[in-house]
Amino acid sequence: MKRHISLILVLAILALSGCRSGKPASNEAAEQTPAPTMQNVVTGTGMLEPETQYTICASVMGDVLAADFEEGQTVTEGTPLYVLNQSDLLANIDKARVAVERSELAKRQTQDSLAKQTVRSKTSGTVTKLYVAKGGTIAQGAPVCDIVNDAEMILKIPFLENDAKNMTAGQSASVSLVGTFFTVNGSVSKVTNGHMVSASGSEVRMVEISVPNPGTIKKDDKATAAAGSFACADIGTFDYASSETVTSEGMGKIENVAVSVGDYVSGGAALASLDTSALKTANEQNDLAIKDARLSLQSLMDKQDDYTVKAPVTGTITAKHVKKGDTISQVNMANLAAIADLTKIRFKMSVDEIDVTKIKVGQSVSFTPEATPDKEYFGTVSYIADTGTKTGDATLYEVRVSVSPAAELKAGMNVLAKIILD
Repeated sequence: MKRHISLILVLAILALSGCRSGKPASNEAAEQTPAPTMQNVVTGTGMLEPETQYTICASVMGDVLAADFEEGQTVTEGTPLYVLNQSDLLANIDKARVAVERSELAKRQTQDSLAKQTVRSKTSGTVTKLYVAKGGTIAQGAPVCDIVNDAEMILKIPFLENDAKNMTAGQSASVSLVGTFFTVNGSVSKVTNGHMVSASGSEVRMVEISVPNPGTIKKDDKATAAAGSFACADIGTFDYASSETVTSEGMGKIENVAVSVGDYVSGGAALASLDTSALKTANEQNDLAIKDARLSLQSLMDKQDDYTVKAPVTGTITAKHVKKGDTISQVNMANLAAIADLTKIRFKMSVDEIDVTKIKVGQSVSFTPEATPDKEYFGTVSYIADTGTKTGDATLYEVRVSVSPAAELKAGMNVLAKIILD
């Protein structure tokens, strides 16, 4: 009985002690509001830079004659920045033009030689003699054939000088063949302007009278003539109106003879043709030489534009390494100056592989420049690298943040950034 009473007292004391300790009951803990949590962000650092920037290079070397721009200057696309001395290039262009002209001259000479491999008559008439045959060879200047025009004969006859002075070309004339009663009509074709002395001692001038050949007049036949009231002073002699011994201007094997003795040919007709194979090969080589020379000339002329280095884009000059009077060489031709579009700026952050999966393009980014720690700006994630870079035990990924430009934000500023996660 006593033991039972003592147990009840102990339990009561323990209950009282628990109440005095101040521990809340279970229903009190459920009513408490939990403390607010911090916003979820990924932090990092970066440096402001233009989104688009170019290094201005030269593709040729030379002395800089002009460089009329300065750092900080805004230039438009196509603005000339550097002008280089191109005197050596211009000299080479002149040489290339001479090479083109020389190759074109060689072609014209070859074509002229090709044309000479076809022997042609210079006058119309009848072939009276052939000197060549197919399959033979001929030297330059050698005779090919004789051609005479006997359809019209020319009587060369003296008239007294005073009479001849009054005669004119085209005047009608009557011609009588010596030793016959045959008379033909003709016309004065020429009155010479120099005087001669006849066998009888008279001063005379030679008159040429053109006479259609009825078929009976031959070279060296004799005749007398009268023109109007003027009679000849002596007997004259007939000659062909035209005749020629055709010679070859080309040389080589005779591939074809196009005429025979007795054939009538017109002026310019082909009489014979010579081998042209070597000349045709030379002509093809000339064509290739002309093409090559013209390409070389065009290549040099195209390089003229390279001697004026122009702005590749519209932007601001951020650096100028070469100035007027400097020489562009292999050492500096790859970095003359720099130009950037400062209307669009960004910075890059390196993000650990643990956090990069939380970042998405388009997420908002707040950042504070070290130069103005009391000012906060905002940008947007524009790029996340697919491949990371191993740095020690960690792998870092490049994240780019596009920034709306502001007057106080300058390229080169270091910033502390927070990527605000969704």
